[in-house]
This record gives sequence, C-alpha cells and structure tokens, in this order.
Amino acid sequence: MTLHYGHDDFKDRSRLVRALSRERSKDMAQDYAKDGPARSFAERRGISFTERVTEIAKKIVPEKVRGMFDGLRLSIPTSHSIQEPDARAAHRGALTPAIERHARAVDAIWRMEDRGLPVLPHQQEALDKARAGLDATGAHHRRDWEAAARHNPALIAEAASGRTQGAIRAMRLEAEVRTNPELRADRFVERWQGLGRQRADACQRGDRAADGRIGKSLGAMADGLHRDPQLESVLQTRRQQLGLKGGGLSMPEIDLGRDLAHSIGFGKDRGIGM
Repeated sequence: MTLHYGHDDFKDRSRLVRALSRERSKDMAQDYAKDGPARSFAERRGISFTERVTEIAKKIVPEKVRGMFDGLRLSIPTSHSIQEPDARAAHRGALTPAIERHARAVDAIWRMEDRGLPVLPHQQEALDKARAGLDATGAHHRRDWEAAARHNPALIAEAASGRTQGAIRAMRLEAEVRTNPELRADRFVERWQGLGRQRADACQRGDRAADGRIGKSLGAMADGLHRDPQLESVLQTRRQQLGLKGGGLSMPEIDLGRDLAHSIGFGKDRGIGM
C-alpha cells in the first residue's frame, strides 16, 4: 500500500504516525438520543460520571482528608453541566485550525504584496472565509488574533506552518489588553513613542514620504481616542510620556486627542523647517 499525505498537515512522518495511531470511536447522528446527548456519548464508551469522580478522588485525595467526605452522595451532573466543558473543548479544537487557515491566507497575500503583485480574487475570498471561520469560534477571536498578528507579524508564518501555540498565547494577551485600560494605555504609549522615533529619523533623512505615512498613523491614533473614553482617561496621567505638558486626573476635561494631534502638527512643521 502506498500512503500519501500533505506536509501542510503533517510536518514529518512521526506526526502522521501519532495521528493515525489514535483510537477514536466514530459516531453517527442516529447514535444520539434527543435527551442527554452528552450522557449518551459517555455511556457508549463505558463512562459513568459518578463512578469516575469517586475513582479519581480516591487516587488524588489523602485517606485522612477523604474521611471528611464519608457519607457524601455525589449528585449526577445535569446535561447542562456536562455540556459546558465539552463545548469549551470543542471551541479550542476549532480554534487551532481556524488560526492556521487565517494565517495561511494572510501569508499568501503578503507574499503577493512583497512581490509587488495584485492580490488575486481567490486569495481575498480565502481570507474572508478564514475570518468568518474565526468569528464562528468565539466573539472576539478574530479581533484578538488580528491584533496579535499586527503587533507581532512573525506569528503569521509560525501559525501558517502549524505552530499555533504562540498565536494562542498572544491572543490571550490581546484579550487582556482589550479588557484592561491600563494595558491598553501601555500599548498606546509604546506605539506612540516608537512611531515618534521613526518619524524623527525620517525627518532627519529628509524622507518626506515616510514622514507623511508615519504622521497619518499618529493622527489615526489621536483621532481614535474619542472611541475609547477609558483609555483616554488613563492616558491623561501619562501626558509627559506622550510628549505633552500638564494634565492628570484633576483635569479630565482636557481633550487629549486634540492635544496629541496638535503636537503632531508642530512636530511636522519643525521637521520641515530643519
């Protein structure tokens, strides 16, 4: 027998062997009863939840401590409590291939752009489908993954080759940044200062095109603050880090976005004057 497999899915033969060696019971839709599908799934595999919990407890809980629970009758979990961890596992199982598909689609588009070639319709279609696939795995998964990739583009090549551990770690960080205004402020200051240094360097070289591109990026950052009042409030205490004077919690009425935009204008004038 000759076996053919794709290197996109299995990097080497050992991974293929591990995948084919897994013992997996195959299920059909008719195997599931209308009531308690999770319980039916378990029972077909000889799993009794009450017995299994007792067995695990005996292995990991010291005998002295177990005595505290003598006589305790464990209630059988409801279908809802069984399905929740299964649903989370299903989401994790769907997330990895969704990230890989998205990364491969982005990588293909980047290769075309690096060569100065137009993006082909089927490549854009592949990216749109990959984005929809990510949306299906979680409410903020696409947003967090694309934010992580923008912050660290090297993650795209890693994920496209099947190495998604770094991508998932970065997504967790982006989720924290998304929900924590202090972390968003750290990210904003870091990017603002970095772009400022790039712009100063462009001005010194006399590269007006680069100066204009960077100036637009800074302008977009300043303009976007009105959409995130929490971030703007936190950044009021970091005005000096952003190259501004004064400010603070006692002066919340100050329009930080306007002041940042104004500072960009002065910076551009100074750069041209030099």
